[in-house]
Amino acid sequence: MTLTRFMEFIDIENNAIPGVIDGYGAYNEIAIPMPVSGNENLAALIHQIEFYLGPIYPSHDEQVALEAAVTNISKSSMPTFGNSPGAILAQHGYLIDATKAGQGVVFVSYWGERVHRFDPPIMYARQYLYTGGRTYKDKSVGLLSVAHVRIGYTLEKVSKDAFIAALVG
Repeated sequence: MTLTRFMEFIDIENNAIPGVIDGYGAYNEIAIPMPVSGNENLAALIHQIEFYLGPIYPSHDEQVALEAAVTNISKSSMPTFGNSPGAILAQHGYLIDATKAGQGVVFVSYWGERVHRFDPPIMYARQYLYTGGRTYKDKSVGLLSVAHVRIGYTLEKVSKDAFIAALVG
């Protein structure tokens, strides 16, 4: 008989990503408690991270963007793969360019995957993951936006050495 473990999910909604008048808004981060235990060598195996980004509506002749990330360390500003090597587990965002809306054209572009799947899963032993996001508007008053993150994981009892390696790695 084969036992199948089903993923547990942690759902986090960051509904306080501040808007901005011109340029990038402030980075807003939330710490996500992880169900790990150093005493029991219990690590989380992260199988997937999903992003659901709320809408931002551009006015005529404007660009807007929303981006979010999940990291293994707390960051004071929006992390990128260039400025935070090894810290970012997943990132997703979109840009809506309505600068040609008068000509009947609106461009939408995405970066990063909406669903990140990890095979093999990421062994995670730290007490917290972090998720944060920021908005961008190039002209008018910014709107508050929301980023919903869903983390799929299983728990695994591992050796002390494996737990320590995941903790410091």
